[in-house]
Amino acid sequence: MAGVAPEVVPTPRCTGGVVPTLKKRADFVRLAKGARVSAAAFAVQAGPAIAGAGRFGFTVTKKCGSAPARNRIRRRLRAAARAAYEAQPPGFDVVIHARPAVLAEPFDRLATGLTHAISKAERRLVNSPAIPAPTPSPSA
Repeated sequence: MAGVAPEVVPTPRCTGGVVPTLKKRADFVRLAKGARVSAAAFAVQAGPAIAGAGRFGFTVTKKCGSAPARNRIRRRLRAAARAAYEAQPPGFDVVIHARPAVLAEPFDRLATGLTHAISKAERRLVNSPAIPAPTPSPSA
């Protein structure tokens, strides 16, 4: 078909203070096989992005505390991810697994620790040929 334009995949952007997020379980499972970096307050898993710029996923289990504590942890991690994304948007997808220490960590240290962990995961991804690039699902 000569007159049909190719499908354009929109690039996620950090607009209005909201970081692009992972929503599907398959993305979280895919990143479980990726590069891992641990810190005192969180663990980071990273892998190649499917659509252009990287996205963030957050997991906060019941081990982290009550529902209000988990919500506070989620908000702090989203704010730290926003700061890391604005400083340097990752070219890969990132999942952040929270630990209860997120609430005790000063925000400055939390944000710099997340930025450092993401850059360390990026170095591991670049140096590791064992992590396969995802294949986009066929559109119907």
